[in-house]
Amino acid sequence: MNEEFIKRLSKISLEEQDILNGDKTIKKSFYTSKDSFNIEGKKLLSSSNINIKVHTRFIDFPLHSHDYLEMMYVVKGKITHIINHEEIHLEEGDLLVMNKYLEHSIKKADINDIGVNFIITDEFLINVIEKMDKDLLLYKFIENNLKTNGKSEYLLFRLKNKLSILNILDNIIYLIEEKDDEYKLVQETTRLLFSYLNIFDDILISDSRKETKEDSEKKIILNYIKKNIRFATLYELSKQLKYSIEYTSRKVKKLFDKNFKELLTDERILLASNLLKTTNLTVIEIINKVGYENKSYFHREFKKRYGETPHKWRNH
Repeated sequence: MNEEFIKRLSKISLEEQDILNGDKTIKKSFYTSKDSFNIEGKKLLSSSNINIKVHTRFIDFPLHSHDYLEMMYVVKGKITHIINHEEIHLEEGDLLVMNKYLEHSIKKADINDIGVNFIITDEFLINVIEKMDKDLLLYKFIENNLKTNGKSEYLLFRLKNKLSILNILDNIIYLIEEKDDEYKLVQETTRLLFSYLNIFDDILISDSRKETKEDSEKKIILNYIKKNIRFATLYELSKQLKYSIEYTSRKVKKLFDKNFKELLTDERILLASNLLKTTNLTVIEIINKVGYENKSYFHREFKKRYGETPHKWRNH
């Protein structure tokens, strides 16, 4: 990508300027009209079923999901995503493909970290995969994304030395950014991209679908805690896993290197930090929402993880 276009993508947006001016919260209403932080494609799309948005820098982007397939292409610098408590480090030339069932957060990016997000609707994908080989990796990935109740999945491609694929990505960005009316051309170029991603064996760095038994168990435990955040107990978790309480306790410790209480506290504080940044709920309301009655304990655990009180952190 030429330097002039990178400069154009690097331009500080109005949202970023507000952050630099002291507004330390993500404006949730810009992304969704829902209570949950599920980003709605209609908020980011114009008349097309595909669009791009440069990732918002200078702030941690809280835990969220999308109602569309998202791809992040790192044009410059580095950007770190957090998926299932694991840090996924993206470098220049990396492409992270995330289906609409994936939850993730993103660590604060600096001025020279430029990530381009592709917002791709189901309607667009249906037309793209019409002529694709059904045995291809991306076909199966998209097929799961289109299901009513699909599984959370992501693919990470390292493309730094694959100029042919980078040129295709750049061309899609140019076509969309220049508001090119050749919608069919955008479709065909995207189909070409997906086909090229299947050609090289060495570019797929991470595939979330290749789950080990431990990966599966970690997901079950985290899903239980998230769905029962206020009342989760080791006893109820053991019943769900069909293990004894003692074995469940050892399993949690082995999988997460922390006991159940520590893991539950982490998830409660993470949810609280997300609510502080994305809602107008009072701290007291958030404390109740995440399942605490002891306000002093909550404040102590929050400060232990974030280095300051919830009030200061919200306004930081």
